[in-house]
Amino acid sequence: MSPVVVKVAVGVVLAVVLVRAFIGPPPGRLRPLTVLVAGFLGVIGYPIGAVVAAEGHATAGSVLIGAAVCLVSLAAWAARGPGDDGGEPRGEDPVPPVDWEAFDRARERWEQAARR
Repeated sequence: MSPVVVKVAVGVVLAVVLVRAFIGPPPGRLRPLTVLVAGFLGVIGYPIGAVVAAEGHATAGSVLIGAAVCLVSLAAWAARGPGDDGGEPRGEDPVPPVDWEAFDRARERWEQAARR
């Protein structure tokens, strides 16, 4: 098979995997073991693919790096929990906003006490 065909196929697979992982629906439940294993294999796959490509096997290196990208994307997808739409958290903010006027009044009292 031609190296160009392999690289195009890897590119198409990567596009589909990335779209599915980051735009598609989240998994039904959290999968921490999948996150750890896929993330670990993906992270070690990058340098292995780079070394293979540097040794003169560009097509094999491209496939290995593509597989590493797919594994890291799988880890990112598995890390999303049910109901994770990628947006801001819903509901009330647990920390109330700062009352800057009260802060300024307290600071003035501290400054006056320090001058005495």
